[in-house]
Amino acid sequence: MVVGKKHLTIKDILDEIIEAGEPKQMSGLEKAMHGFSWLNLEAGRNLLALLEKSPEYDIFNQQLQSLGKTAWSTEVKDLADWLVERASRVGSDQAINELNTYIESPKVNVFEVMLLASVYIDDEYQFCNGVKIIKPHQIPNEYLATNIVHNTYNSVLPFPQVQSVLIARYSQEVKHWSNTDSSGKTPLADIPINELEEARLCLALVRSIGRGIHSIGHGTIAPDNLPFKQSVSGWSVSSLKQPRLSPSINIIKMQAADHLLEKLRKLPLSLKNKLMIPIEKLNHYGSGDKGVDTAIDLRICLESIFLSDGNKVQLRYTLSLRAALFLGDTLEKKKEIKKLIRDAYDVTSSAVHTGKLPTNNTDLLPKAAEIARQSIIKLINNGAVDWTEIELQAI
Repeated sequence: MVVGKKHLTIKDILDEIIEAGEPKQMSGLEKAMHGFSWLNLEAGRNLLALLEKSPEYDIFNQQLQSLGKTAWSTEVKDLADWLVERASRVGSDQAINELNTYIESPKVNVFEVMLLASVYIDDEYQFCNGVKIIKPHQIPNEYLATNIVHNTYNSVLPFPQVQSVLIARYSQEVKHWSNTDSSGKTPLADIPINELEEARLCLALVRSIGRGIHSIGHGTIAPDNLPFKQSVSGWSVSSLKQPRLSPSINIIKMQAADHLLEKLRKLPLSLKNKLMIPIEKLNHYGSGDKGVDTAIDLRICLESIFLSDGNKVQLRYTLSLRAALFLGDTLEKKKEIKKLIRDAYDVTSSAVHTGKLPTNNTDLLPKAAEIARQSIIKLINNGAVDWTEIELQAI
């Protein structure tokens, strides 16, 4: 862009826009309704014209830009808006360098974020699989972080508060293609959803019985230094479980969860996949659902642990016997566990078959859930067991 005899660069124009007091704080809705405020300036129009005639920025001209599992249509004015806002925060030089680095890169680092329902933490922590648990304001995307914090303190809707998130960085291909190309597909990204789930469930295992770790949903975000029109992808929403009121998770609990996670990751894939079912069902038992629903979740959890070999004969007897033999270290302890699981099984049977809890023995359910938790942890630490062999050794 030339004014008089002076050749104006993108940096020159950005500096001029910022000196004029732009950009104004506008929501996405306000931008859609009223347009970008910087376009009211001659410098803003000069910036857009310069970007439009620069071939290196054609990938933003009526192109789809992928993020995670989704893609959004972009225009050059969206790129200009990102440049103006980014330059106002970090300076023109850095904003331009970040844009050019993105254009020249085959891949970029983005993040998968899992929103946790009312989980309070004392401090952030990084697990052995690269997943971090952090507070919302630490999310490397100001737009998402601000909205979470705002909704936490201002929303009147009956949703759990997001006091912490699980987050994992991963690499995805830089991909742009014409928004009229029906054959174009969003590239498959290796999104670390399993890593997030495993960290979440190991955290649930180290909490007291009845206090689960429940996810609201997960999605991909781009950090603020990447030029995305939409820096938050579409969310995959979980089947929401209302949490119970629980104390914060301290560093000792996080370290204990990390130790379990390290063991879990070393298990054969088939065993690990099997264990995810009872762990999640035990986690559901620790939700704020109705007593009947949590009893059914506990029933499924116990059967997933002790009847995983497909044994369908005398379920009540087999389940209670195996639990006793697996965890009991003395004859008296084995008798105690066997009776506890047998009676708890009767309580859950009432929930399954009548939709109601009986009037007695419901106080056994937390104790049975603790047996389930100890059994899962033992399986994680020691590996798979042959239930038939355990039964025969007791003869």
